[in-house]
Amino acid sequence: MNILKYIYFFTFSFSFTPFLSAQSGCTDPLALNYDTEATENDGSCIYETTNYVPQLLTNLTGSLNEASGLALIDGALWIHNDGGNATEIYVLDSLSGQIERTLDLPNSDNEDWEDLAQSETHLFVGDFGNNSGNRTDLRIYKIAQNELSQDFAFSEFINFSYEDQTVFEDNHNNHNFDCEAFFYHNDSLHLFTKNWIDNTCKYYVLPATTGTHTAQLRSTFNTNGLITGADISPDGTVALVGYTQGGGTFMWLLYDYKTGDYFSGNKRRINLGSAVNTSQLEAVIFEKDGYGYIGAEEFSILPPKLMAFDIQEWTNPVSIFSVPELPFSVKLFPNPIDKYLNLEFGKAVTGELDLTIYNNLGQKVWGQTKVLFASSRLQIDAQEQLSSGNYWLSIRQNNQQTTLPFIKK
Repeated sequence: MNILKYIYFFTFSFSFTPFLSAQSGCTDPLALNYDTEATENDGSCIYETTNYVPQLLTNLTGSLNEASGLALIDGALWIHNDGGNATEIYVLDSLSGQIERTLDLPNSDNEDWEDLAQSETHLFVGDFGNNSGNRTDLRIYKIAQNELSQDFAFSEFINFSYEDQTVFEDNHNNHNFDCEAFFYHNDSLHLFTKNWIDNTCKYYVLPATTGTHTAQLRSTFNTNGLITGADISPDGTVALVGYTQGGGTFMWLLYDYKTGDYFSGNKRRINLGSAVNTSQLEAVIFEKDGYGYIGAEEFSILPPKLMAFDIQEWTNPVSIFSVPELPFSVKLFPNPIDKYLNLEFGKAVTGELDLTIYNNLGQKVWGQTKVLFASSRLQIDAQEQLSSGNYWLSIRQNNQQTTLPFIKK
């Protein structure tokens, strides 16, 4: 079970009554504005500036100088070049950066390929790059996975338009209908635009079936940059990568959202440094929860790159095994705490309690065993042990456990 869901469940389950309505607010203990009383995430969480350097795995072969999309199918890492290049996709050696195998798509056209996505049965190639904003032939190629082992494969076509686009004039890099990022999830394709005018991102949903469709606009979010790649992890975390027109690169993490709108929940920006170090980010793919790859095309004289990322410290910061809950309720107060952390038990407790405090990186910062004799309260002096920040207190007895979030002022 995701630890944040685990924490929320045990923190609030003992205080819930059917007569109280849910209180909206920021429910992420890692956020600066975490609301201890909130039971329903309203997407308002604000985070401290976060910097992270992805691991460089290899520079890519020169023939992938315009590397633009990534997919991972049965352990094979697929990649392609963007518009004007061959109608080919490639299996990539993630250690050497060399091409291991080539698959030709003879009935397709690389007008402006920008991203890859995969379902359980198909691979999708997004031919929806639209720098001038005037394309009326936006298309996604759909290839059966059982054909990927051949030298060539024929594609099915998904043609589409945006429901809110009515003007199709040539307006190079000065419009809001470019797109370079999508993924497949729950029988649909999810597209994220690259808005040149206002540096926001529009989120659309499109059927994953062949034919001609209209992409439905779901929501918009100010990404403060140009989105160029997207993927969703098995646990539902969405990653969007991109760059600013000033040369910075970044990743947005979207999680704990309402069904049907990825922009409705937590939105945390991870700054990945300058394109001088990362080249120009173009693609992202999860290998598993918390881990994955980032692809970059060449940037000036800098080569195209393949990098790895690990985001667990933000999306799953504390690795505590899910064990049975303590047979009594625990109230932690005040929250935020100043000097003392007070615990009030739902019944008189006798025996040893193992107490452990973790910081927001999942690191143990304090631990102690307390022996109680029919006690209903316990006080911990946290003035010297803890600096200001977000923490979790684990309370364990006889292989049963409750974990409570709190803030130190």
